[in-house]
Amino acid sequence: MSEFVLLAAITAIIVMLLIGWLLHSATRPATDEGDPDEPVVVAGPGAHMEIEVMRAKLDALGMPAYVRNRQGPFMPGGVSPQLWGWEVLVRRRDAEEAEAILFAEEPEPTVSIDG
Repeated sequence: MSEFVLLAAITAIIVMLLIGWLLHSATRPATDEGDPDEPVVVAGPGAHMEIEVMRAKLDALGMPAYVRNRQGPFMPGGVSPQLWGWEVLVRRRDAEEAEAILFAEEPEPTVSIDG
């Protein structure tokens, strides 16, 4: 019986510590400040070629951008990282501008039919 009480006490302490840690994390103010050169994700996950096109668009506009495979190397029997799991990263200081470039609404082309 004493082993059961000990196990219950240890479990209760672990649960209380976990709840305290979660509450502390939830009440901590979210700051987006940090190293301005730290890489942050601005697009993805997506297919490799789609993400490469986004990176090339940023690169052509003079903004250094990088591609990362968040799935890791291909594992036999798993989903190929070529199909999904790629992300575009830029420096934190460029993130807002990069998102505006990548996700700006482009006007629809107009088609006129002369008759």
